[in-house]
Amino acid sequence: MARAHHPHVRRAESGPQFLRLGPWQFVVIVGGLALVLIVVGFAVYPSAYRRYVQDVGIKKFETEFGFRTGLVEWQAPGRARELVWGVVAVTPNGAFARAGVRDGDIPLAFHDRVSELYATLEQVSSGQAASFEVLNSADAALGYTARRQIRLAPLGALR
Repeated sequence: MARAHHPHVRRAESGPQFLRLGPWQFVVIVGGLALVLIVVGFAVYPSAYRRYVQDVGIKKFETEFGFRTGLVEWQAPGRARELVWGVVAVTPNGAFARAGVRDGDIPLAFHDRVSELYATLEQVSSGQAASFEVLNSADAALGYTARRQIRLAPLGALR
């Protein structure tokens, strides 16, 4: 028996059906995917963020505050010498020198010394006072009792 033809019923076309996006929908989807990849990248690779802050973020503050970072030789009591990231030079009369930072100071932090120093410098640069803790490589034999609190006034007040 033959089927009746109904003009209002559409037959399925052969082949796959694709979703058609407008240009703005495409941009939103691509942008969303890029954002997800960036967030996942920072979550999975925190060392990449730390490296970026160390090599780019902190560097933009070095001239402004009068210091230079790099590897500082450190020997904790009863341990072998090692190189750790810290302040290798302080400009005389610069903001860091006036705040009491010395050559060989190693910022101390609960999680990541580089990121926490960067956050402190961002805060001070935006007009808020902030502080961070350091331990000087020359005072390594004294252990953590030799740590010092460095207080930075808002950048305009330091000049």
